[in-house]
Amino acid sequence: KGGFPLGRFFTYITLEWKRAFLLLPQFFLGGVIAVIFVSVLTFSVSKILHPIEDRPKATIALVMQESSPLFQTVMAYVKEIESVSSFCSFEQMEKEEALRLLDSRRISAVFLVPERQVESILDGTNLPIHVLLPSGSSLTSALILDLTNAGGLVLRSAQAGVYSLSDIYKEQPIPENVDSLSWILNLENLQFFASREELFCEETVSATGDLTVRQYYLSSSLAFCLLLLGIPCAPFLKTDNLAFQRKLAIYGLKNYIQIFVKASSVFLLLLIFSPVLFLLLFYFKILTLSTLPAFSMSFFFILLFISFYTVLLFEFAPTKTAGIYFIFLFSLFLHFLSGGFLPSPFFPSVIENVGSLLPSSFMIKGIGSFATAVPTTLPLFCYSLICYLLSVCIRIFKKEDSQ
Repeated sequence: KGGFPLGRFFTYITLEWKRAFLLLPQFFLGGVIAVIFVSVLTFSVSKILHPIEDRPKATIALVMQESSPLFQTVMAYVKEIESVSSFCSFEQMEKEEALRLLDSRRISAVFLVPERQVESILDGTNLPIHVLLPSGSSLTSALILDLTNAGGLVLRSAQAGVYSLSDIYKEQPIPENVDSLSWILNLENLQFFASREELFCEETVSATGDLTVRQYYLSSSLAFCLLLLGIPCAPFLKTDNLAFQRKLAIYGLKNYIQIFVKASSVFLLLLIFSPVLFLLLFYFKILTLSTLPAFSMSFFFILLFISFYTVLLFEFAPTKTAGIYFIFLFSLFLHFLSGGFLPSPFFPSVIENVGSLLPSSFMIKGIGSFATAVPTTLPLFCYSLICYLLSVCIRIFKKEDSQ
């Protein structure tokens, strides 16, 4: 008397597990429906992301008044610059053909190159290259303008340095050396420009982190499916009335025990469903023996969180139907903010920072351990504990409110 009712606890948990086991056919059917729904939704959203390599390059026509070997040499180098070659390609054309293609939007821009253009940069006459863009605004036109403006600024800075130093040299006692010194400066500036990409530290930025786009959306789809698997659990999560709950409390099965048993029933169903998922991942060679330990650890805590998360929403919901709506809508909202449909780097920084702390974000990372072999455990355990405590508080509040 006054101790933990161990015998009654085992009797109660056995009865609840039997009720959950009877729902296996409905649970598997709900899982299949969730997989189909999430697969279609995620596939549609994932089409937003395409590797840059798959995008067609912008074609820029070069209309030259003369075939200058020096200009050809400069263009050969410019074409090899990564910031240029990854975005556009150059083709030499006649002016009439270039304008016709520009009007039909088959090319992105036309560069009208005057005679002795490179020489004019060296001697300071600065003959301009006229850039023709198609009518209307577009992202491609904006990028071309940025690239040309950046090139102009580099040349302007180099020329300013040459002119300033030339003025200083002319004030010196030996003015006849100015021309040779100017050429030395020109060569130095060209060398500086030629190695401009080495001035920057390279950092690879991926919207999907350490995962590829395909791996990321596979992890996201599985996480969202698992969140929705709480819906088939509705028949046994919202059947106990307050009178029955009070009766259980009289026999020593308090609110915290009842919530724990309900969550364990959901966990049991998810655990029975898990071998099917593991076999599929092994069959398609997504999961390997080397990443199995990390994935298994993460998956255990993911199931733990989903169990208490599902119980929490059904405890909060006034009816079984409302609980189903709550799981679907709240999971959808939670998954969206966490970057499940569109990776969080595409969001404003505030939403990105908030989304990275949400449980769905840790679920995606945990499932992604099939590729990274880095388990995610502690955040999911903390969220499970929070959901458990909130569920107990809600049940206590409901009982007090009904008295």
